[in-house]
Amino acid sequence: MNFQCEKIRYRTYLAAKQYLEFLQKKGRDEQSVYFCEDCRSWHLTKWVSKERSIDLLTLNKEIQMKIVRHGNEESTNVLFLQAVCSFPHVIEPELNNLNDNMEYTIDILYPKDQDTSALDAAIKQAIDAKWGAKVPSFKYPFLKDGDKNIDKKTGEVRGGYEGMNYISAKAFEDRPPAVVDAAKKPLTSKSAIVGGDIVNVFVNVYGWGPKGGNYGINFELITVMLKDKTDKPFGGGISRKAATDAFSEYDTDDDMVI
Repeated sequence: MNFQCEKIRYRTYLAAKQYLEFLQKKGRDEQSVYFCEDCRSWHLTKWVSKERSIDLLTLNKEIQMKIVRHGNEESTNVLFLQAVCSFPHVIEPELNNLNDNMEYTIDILYPKDQDTSALDAAIKQAIDAKWGAKVPSFKYPFLKDGDKNIDKKTGEVRGGYEGMNYISAKAFEDRPPAVVDAAKKPLTSKSAIVGGDIVNVFVNVYGWGPKGGNYGINFELITVMLKDKTDKPFGGGISRKAATDAFSEYDTDDDMVI
């Protein structure tokens, strides 16, 4: 879709939310924040809509996947609630040795008997929108089997992945995800979220390709909320004690992009 969004764009939910509060104190009419799939940024609106606003604190005690809001013709947003994460690089990007890009990444794990109807529906919509009836073959799996994630050092299933399926979500260096705690306070320490922590993750699902002769489904990382810390970290994790510096003060100027 070739669409040029003319609204003021904010890079993260937090940036948009803070500016919304600033405008409301000045008596402006803006009421809520929403994510725009056309420009993949956040906007302010004078309308209050449950469908368009995302409340990451609407939680359940078990892992769930929900289609929060249908996206544009080629993407759909999915919210993972109370999921286990692994290898979180969400504060600072890491080098992807396969493509030499700096990326924010996280693995989202869920039990093999998990109800994945929302995720399946989002993937189907992305496939139908991108390729219609002519679905290409995918060289690399986008829904991954944790039991096949083998630690090269031990030759055994990587810790935390046994009996689980997972997806890998990512964001490019110029589009960092919003990372917050359960009270929506920004997290800025690299040790804030570790493997084994419980998180809510908001992703945008869409198809890509052909690129280098390959096709795939991408899970674009939009927002990560830390819900609970683990005492038994894995997948790049460190102890709970080492994460005590996670709740840093939020620097507005560094995060806001208009």
